Amino acid sequence: MASDITITALTAVGMVGQIAATVMASSPASMSCLPYMQPAKVDIYIAATNNFASATLAGTVNSAVGVLMVDGLPELATRYLWAIPKDPDGNAGARYPAGGGVSVTTKATVPDGSVTGPKLADGAVTPTKMSVGTLSAISANIGDILAGTITGVTFTGGVFRTGATGRRIEINGADNYLKAYDTSGALVATFGVIDSSNALITGNRTGASDVMLLANANPSGTALRTTGRVVLSPSPTGAFDVEVMDVVNNKTSNNAHAARFRNPNTGGGHLVAGISAGGGGYAGNAQVGGFYSADGYFPFTGCHETVIRKDAEIAVGDIVRVKRIIARNGLSNVLAEVERTELVGDRAVIGVVSEIKELHKAGPIAALGGEPTTEAAKQKRRRMARRYFRVAVNALGEGQMDVCGRGGDIGAGDYIITSDLPGKGQRLDMDQPVTFALEAAIVAQAMEPVTFDSPDQVRRVAVFYRCG
Repeated sequence: MASDITITALTAVGMVGQIAATVMASSPASMSCLPYMQPAKVDIYIAATNNFASATLAGTVNSAVGVLMVDGLPELATRYLWAIPKDPDGNAGARYPAGGGVSVTTKATVPDGSVTGPKLADGAVTPTKMSVGTLSAISANIGDILAGTITGVTFTGGVFRTGATGRRIEINGADNYLKAYDTSGALVATFGVIDSSNALITGNRTGASDVMLLANANPSGTALRTTGRVVLSPSPTGAFDVEVMDVVNNKTSNNAHAARFRNPNTGGGHLVAGISAGGGGYAGNAQVGGFYSADGYFPFTGCHETVIRKDAEIAVGDIVRVKRIIARNGLSNVLAEVERTELVGDRAVIGVVSEIKELHKAGPIAALGGEPTTEAAKQKRRRMARRYFRVAVNALGEGQMDVCGRGGDIGAGDYIITSDLPGKGQRLDMDQPVTFALEAAIVAQAMEPVTFDSPDQVRRVAVFYRCG
């Protein structure tokens, strides 16, 4: 006959090759005082699938509460348990659980002397415990073994790399160079090289790829500054058909120049290249020293850096004269305030206006000594920025200028001087003697003929500037 005895708890813990099952049975509350209703034993069944029909008797606990050890199981094996209580007469109570069994999985077998995941607790290996010996001969993937941060450990010899193939960084104890490889596995850069040129970095690139890119890690703060030298050489098979060095600054501030080259020693030169639009937009500005090249510059137009009052009438193409000198910096740099010419043959002429821009308070100006650093210099720049425009004046080389017909039609090769039409040039009468005073007033020499419909008609003509 069936019994009303029930299982109140069944738990199991997996261990290495065995399971520990803990069971508790009890009689109905209304019959707990009856001796024949007391739990006498509990049968525990086990199965490899969650189906009682496939279960077999694993053992018996001969009391209402007890533990049954099930041995001889493989590692990492999942089993399902059920319990059936019995009274002193052998009558069985209800199976527990009534449906699927209690699931439990054994642990992995760990041989003596090994250290594996199931055996080693998280955080068990500390720097203090590891410092008593030396890590050596680790042939496995160190990234799988040490996924965290290693601090204060010295590794000697061997090969350390971020990948076995493709794009990677590699350090080999055989040569002690840091090498970089591209996605195809080709070597593209070596660091720590001391070759015949004492180069610390070598690049191995072909085609139109960048050889080197230096990026400012703090674009809003301190500028990127380097010392020493960078040597970029063409391949032995021929010269590059692209830039050997391309310096780019994408910022838009007044001082966002591409490069600054200077020698701080006495008499050294200072050149700013790739000047931002806010700073003037020039290709180069020789802030200290001048230009010299045995082969010259091609094409070449020599400009003067000047200023003009903001309330003055001025236009690109106008001829200007020196009004006064307002700043000096050494023997080679002066800053002149200019104004439009209004006299025929004005000997104070300096050249032809090619550009008019705002005079920014921090822009590079050779005669003012570059960027202002003292508070007095900054105040002076602020005052000048409020009063003046920055004007580029073409004085040498080729270009254009505005001329009028007051001196008659112009032929190729004719000289041009200032006229009494403000800011405009006119033909020099080639029949009159060219005196020293008159020669000093020559602004340019025409490259092409120009005819006029009236004396006050203004036309733009190509010229060679001759102001110097």
